[in-house]
Amino acid sequence: MLHDQEFIKIVRVRRRIFVGLFAATLVASVAISVKQIYFTKLDIPRMQTYQEVLQTYKKAVVHSSTGDTEFFLEPADTPKKRQEGLMFRESLAKNSGMLFIFDTDVADPFWMKNTLLPLDIFFVDAEYRIVDSATMEPCKMDPCSTYQSRTPYRYAIEVNQGFILEKKIRTGDTITF
Repeated sequence: MLHDQEFIKIVRVRRRIFVGLFAATLVASVAISVKQIYFTKLDIPRMQTYQEVLQTYKKAVVHSSTGDTEFFLEPADTPKKRQEGLMFRESLAKNSGMLFIFDTDVADPFWMKNTLLPLDIFFVDAEYRIVDSATMEPCKMDPCSTYQSRTPYRYAIEVNQGFILEKKIRTGDTITF
């Protein structure tokens, strides 16, 4: 037979294990309840699937004498999206950019107000031919420089600075998207 003190030690250990398991179960139950309440009341964004990304971004290919360059563009196809552009963005993925879409040919200048990233821009006409390009620097204080195509354009594409030079994109190259 067990001695009384040994029996008391065993009972205490079992009690601690039981209390510990009960407390862990209680904490887990509360955490699950809080999670369900919190996440059902808030509209938490989820990761986009590959198909959703393809619906959001347009695949573009520049055709040049040095070969084809493929990249993805986020469309700016409303006045609000065109006005905001890439303002306040801290990064832009490699081989990606923003596609500004206009209903008619325009000659409007671009500026870099509140744009944190140095960018390249190329201007594309209605026949999908690159008609001009520029390298643009971020602007922290007014007055900001403007960047304008020498030829009217239907589309403008902003990409990371150095992209045009690295990919050897030139005036006269064509693009599909």
